[in-house]
Amino acid sequence: MKHQLTDYTDSLYYAALRLTGNADDAEDIAQETLLAAWQSLSRGYQPDHLWSWLCRILSNKHCDRLREKYRRPTISYDAWTEDGSFREPAETDEADETDGQLEAIRRGIGYLAATHREVFVRFYLHGESIETIAGAMGIPAGTVKSRLNKGRLQIRKGVEDMETYTKQSYEPEILRLSCSGSCGLDGEPFSLVGYDDALTQNILIVAYEKPLTEVEIAKALGTPAAFVEPIVRRLVSAELMARTDGGKVYSDFIQFTREDFYANFREQLRYSDEHYSDIRDDLRAAMEALRGTDYYLRQEESCRPKLELHYAVSLMLNMVLDAAGLVHKPVASEEYPYRKNGGRWLAMGNRYPSGYDWTSDEEYWNYCVDGEFGEDVLNLYDTKRIWFRSYSTKLGKIPYNYTQKEHIKWMYELHSGIRSGTIEAGVLEGADVMIGHGMLKKDGAVSLDLPVLTGEEYRAEKRLSHEIGRPIFDKLSGSMADMIRRTRMKLPPHLTSVPEWQRYFLSRDSLPMAFLYHAAEDGILRKNITDPVPAALLVVEK
Repeated sequence: MKHQLTDYTDSLYYAALRLTGNADDAEDIAQETLLAAWQSLSRGYQPDHLWSWLCRILSNKHCDRLREKYRRPTISYDAWTEDGSFREPAETDEADETDGQLEAIRRGIGYLAATHREVFVRFYLHGESIETIAGAMGIPAGTVKSRLNKGRLQIRKGVEDMETYTKQSYEPEILRLSCSGSCGLDGEPFSLVGYDDALTQNILIVAYEKPLTEVEIAKALGTPAAFVEPIVRRLVSAELMARTDGGKVYSDFIQFTREDFYANFREQLRYSDEHYSDIRDDLRAAMEALRGTDYYLRQEESCRPKLELHYAVSLMLNMVLDAAGLVHKPVASEEYPYRKNGGRWLAMGNRYPSGYDWTSDEEYWNYCVDGEFGEDVLNLYDTKRIWFRSYSTKLGKIPYNYTQKEHIKWMYELHSGIRSGTIEAGVLEGADVMIGHGMLKKDGAVSLDLPVLTGEEYRAEKRLSHEIGRPIFDKLSGSMADMIRRTRMKLPPHLTSVPEWQRYFLSRDSLPMAFLYHAAEDGILRKNITDPVPAALLVVEK
């Protein structure tokens, strides 16, 4: 190349700085000027006076920036010939024409698929010839020309592509994951989708109903494919998305909408209203059986309602799950798929509209109960294993981020009287939150306010809930199974990996709490408790 543009880099920057008065803008305009000049020179254009020509381009770049807030740039494709070469305009029109062409390329190039995008970057931004690109990429020159042509056609559509945007592009939905099984080493699947990561959440949403290419996802969201592709690769690698033989991708887990939540909600409430009297006496006998155990009588008064609720939720969940097992094959956690980064989990997703107000569905959330969750700590002090176990209900919710290993360590220290002096400051700072959720109490000093069982006692509680719940199951299993059977959720036809039990999940998810609210009204469970009652306990195995 005859001219060495790098010799003018500093001069262009200072000239731009005089025009803009802003270092960042000056740097951008100088770079754009060099890029435009490089494109023209690489195509064979030879200006008579290089510096004057560069200054004219620089001035036009500055004016174009000022005009951008008043009008969209005009895009001309007349400079592209059929074989992908560039037709050089006259010198007097060089700055304006080059600017419009390069602006169009930069604006549209991000929405191209990776194969087309690489060719465009090499040809239009790096100035490589078709032969050079073909050699570097190991493809025929005709393929390079074809990809350039297809890319130009896509960019030419411009604003027409707005018609393919989905609602998620301007009103992004909210996706919250839940998980059955054991998480991966880095907290998968929860760690894959950030709480505020709207882009990842909506990629998973738009790729749920049918498989899409990355470009189709990008168009649906109004986001450059260059931003979408790395996220999709990560999600496919982590097995939250899957790829078809044809190269398209889809979200590989079930997603529930608000409409799905309510589809069977009222029917479940009606069922509990109609059948509660059938099991009232059995529930009363079940609670009395718990209250007669040594491990119950050993608990402090404030801890007994929490043990009762943990036991009652376990009892009702078992009854409902056993009835659902008559409709579909139960899947033990040991049968869940092994994941690449450890763990054996199955994900589910709940979708909410943009700006969702949780209080608008308060009635529904009052009947929700999460599966038992918790964390284990091994070989701490004089213990073999410490387990934290909890069901989250309206009566008491345990914040997940306050049940980590350091929190469990502190809980055990409060219970045992051991003082290590090594509790993290962040854990101690959360004391007020843990007190507010019924995990701790403060009467002068802070102390544990949860029931504590030995490993054998915890297993005995579980056996009791299974055994004494059998009469309840025998009375309701047939009618409950019939209700569940009628409410199987439909899935997109390509989604074949979802286990059958997830399709019936919303057919019975409100039943346990519906029955327990009736029991509370009858006084079988303690009622009129103003303090939070988390269905939680600490299990200590020596």
